[in-house]
Amino acid sequence: MKNKRKFLILGMLIAITGLLHAQSRNVTGTITSNIDGKPIAGVTVRLKGAVTVATSNESGSYSVAVDEKSTETLIFSHPDFDDMEVVVIGKSKLDITLSSNVRLNQYGQKVDRQQLSTENRNGVLTFESKDKSYKVWTDMRVNIDFTKHFDNYDNDLSPAGNTNAIQLSDGGQIRRARIGIKGQLSEKWYGEVDFDFRNLEIDINDVYLQYSVNDNLDFKVGQFREPMGMMTNTTSRYVTFMERPASSEFDPSRHVGIGMKYSHSRFMTGFGLFTDEAYGIEGKDTRRKQRTGTESSWAVTGRVMGYAVNEDDVTLGIGLGGSYRTPEITDEGFNTVRIRTYDENRISQKRFLDTDAVKYVKHIIIANTELAFAYHSFRLQGEYKIMILDRGPIYTDINYTGQNLNDVQYNGHYIEVGFFPLGDKVNFNYNDGEFTRVSPKHKWGTIEIAGRYSTINLNDEAAEVFGGEAKITSLVVTYWAYRNVRITLNGAYVDHDEHASTKYNWPVPEKGYDYFWIGTRFEIDF
Repeated sequence: MKNKRKFLILGMLIAITGLLHAQSRNVTGTITSNIDGKPIAGVTVRLKGAVTVATSNESGSYSVAVDEKSTETLIFSHPDFDDMEVVVIGKSKLDITLSSNVRLNQYGQKVDRQQLSTENRNGVLTFESKDKSYKVWTDMRVNIDFTKHFDNYDNDLSPAGNTNAIQLSDGGQIRRARIGIKGQLSEKWYGEVDFDFRNLEIDINDVYLQYSVNDNLDFKVGQFREPMGMMTNTTSRYVTFMERPASSEFDPSRHVGIGMKYSHSRFMTGFGLFTDEAYGIEGKDTRRKQRTGTESSWAVTGRVMGYAVNEDDVTLGIGLGGSYRTPEITDEGFNTVRIRTYDENRISQKRFLDTDAVKYVKHIIIANTELAFAYHSFRLQGEYKIMILDRGPIYTDINYTGQNLNDVQYNGHYIEVGFFPLGDKVNFNYNDGEFTRVSPKHKWGTIEIAGRYSTINLNDEAAEVFGGEAKITSLVVTYWAYRNVRITLNGAYVDHDEHASTKYNWPVPEKGYDYFWIGTRFEIDF
């Protein structure tokens, strides 16, 4: 009996030993690159679902123990190559070729990579990394305008029969076709490139780099809007009327420079040093200065708006802005300033308001005050602006006796009110000091009704400058679609004085040429 037990125990030990030998084996092989066939060192070879790990040596060789009761799947990993999983059932020899995931730039340098997800975010194409540290999105905008003018021209008569009439061209145009790319390059760095296609020209709008010190303080360099004028600094996609008020012509708009912005719950402020526009469709480009050897213009511009009330449903902001600058070189010449603007509609290219060239301008001083108020569905905003042309002798070797070198002063203002009859809340951007897009409560969108009274006066009798004066009363009904579409119906009455006859002295009536226009705009943003 004892002998039987000994044989039984011996048999069990032999069986267990054989079983243990059969459950584990070594898989060996060589790992090479798909690029040049060379061996790859430092490849991690891991048994899937187990802690077993091996690493390839300088010759690309590896050896790893595989438990036959495991998944029998090896995972090959290397930072410069795509991961590979291989099932090795019944194999003890396995050579692997890994595919390189290294990407080079145009200079042959290795670059880091991040997988980006693509999304439609409220109609905007957006690419973003998984960790949200990198994001790029589009900013496309198209404005299509149509306008009918009610002028004093009789189309049943020949041009000879309309001697004292002025014809304003009706019709339509692509007012704006904008293509922009914006990028959040990291937590601190942001960049933007923005082009506008209009009037058969390509215009550079915003091209700048921005660094955010924190949530409150930003610095930027490039071409961007100077920090002056609440309406001018409001993007066109959020301007309720077809055009900004005529007095916005005084604002300096976009130029190349360095600027900063600081925002707080109780105020925002911006400041910058600027030179010429990088390139503009009006012909104000730096190449002209390079040809003539003339110095570029320079400017110091700033704005501050304080918030007496900044609650969710109530906003009250009061602001000031100013700019001190030298004239840009234009087609009018050196140290020359010409102000001309439209009657808040650009279908007819006639500009009644035109000072012609004002010479001997040494400096330009611009100042404005601004007010913003909102209560739930109601908003009110207004600005008063003044521009002074500081004139005087330009060169010491020229006799200016007999020249009229009096300073020239222009001014203008507007007041605008808007109301959402369906109860939608007005939104105000406290960081930038401007009204922004409404967020409709209904999926189909909402309606806004607004009115505006604006003036601009380009006359200065003492300086013998008579560019004309206009008082424009406008009404608008805007359909704000839920996300990216807007349709505007805008009407205006334009009241000119007798000097609003352009530099060509059109045959205006004794008290000025007055007229109505009705226009509509179709806008899509994506």
